[in-house]
Amino acid sequence: DTKTMRKGFHPSFAIHGVQEDGTLRKYPIDEWIAAIEKRKAGPDFDPANEKWDHEFALIDVTGDAAIAKIDLHKDGKHIFTDYLSLLELEDGWVITDKVYHRHTH
Repeated sequence: DTKTMRKGFHPSFAIHGVQEDGTLRKYPIDEWIAAIEKRKAGPDFDPANEKWDHEFALIDVTGDAAIAKIDLHKDGKHIFTDYLSLLELEDGWVITDKVYHRHTH
């Protein structure tokens, strides 16, 4: 739900990950949301195939800063481990950054 994403993620949010060639990739939130909306509008999109299971492996809070480690599974396979950085601002908690690891099988 991209509308809800915009509420929970800070506008400066970006995903950082390692590409197959070993270089860093930065994926700003506007690009991420546009890609999700494009995929959902495509003729092959089937919400039934978008079922992900997640486990909050760690949540650590110190004052107005926090991190969350989330393990994501699809079809019984461990696909991603995400690390989210959060800050508590005047309007509440927001996710400011994400780094991830893609598991290979």
